[in-house]
Amino acid sequence: MKYIFYILIFIAIASCTKFRDLPSNSKVIIAPDTLSYGSLLINEYTPKSKVDTNEFGILGKWFELYNPGTKNIEIDTNFYFTDTLAWPDKFHVTKTDIKQIVPAKGFLVVWSDNCDTINGGKLIHTNFSLNSAGGGIGIYIKNAQRNFVAIDTLNYPDYSLLPKGTPIGRFPDGTVGFKQLSLRTPGAKNQL
Repeated sequence: MKYIFYILIFIAIASCTKFRDLPSNSKVIIAPDTLSYGSLLINEYTPKSKVDTNEFGILGKWFELYNPGTKNIEIDTNFYFTDTLAWPDKFHVTKTDIKQIVPAKGFLVVWSDNCDTINGGKLIHTNFSLNSAGGGIGIYIKNAQRNFVAIDTLNYPDYSLLPKGTPIGRFPDGTVGFKQLSLRTPGAKNQL
């Protein structure tokens, strides 16, 4: 009953605001503790990459986040990424000098290259590398009660027989289901 009350309050407040009419370049940022499942999506990934070079000159794998909403989302210290869904806090986003923003209807690339750093606050590099033999990707936050909340998760099959660099993604961006794409488009719209 308590949750129904909160949902009704949220609906009442949301119907009184103009947030849904904001332009995509809006400066409004969603607070991480208000995010729910599907408000930020894993949109594209390369489980067998080793063809893309990061800023350290290292060949690495990556996954792309997509914000289907109308407000920007800041990736801050409330966020966690993982390749093991039973271990949601495998990589914790630490404090950065430069804000990591996923713009409304926009993208952010996260390197899964075992570098375990946020280089100058500009690019996120996790402490894991996606496994071409199958695995998972998860985006989590901690709520006010300090419990992990899944924002998006996926389990993917064995892609070890695919050519290196074959991208897997949603097409069009943000839709349900993943397809083999013809072109890697990190940080841009997916293409079949």
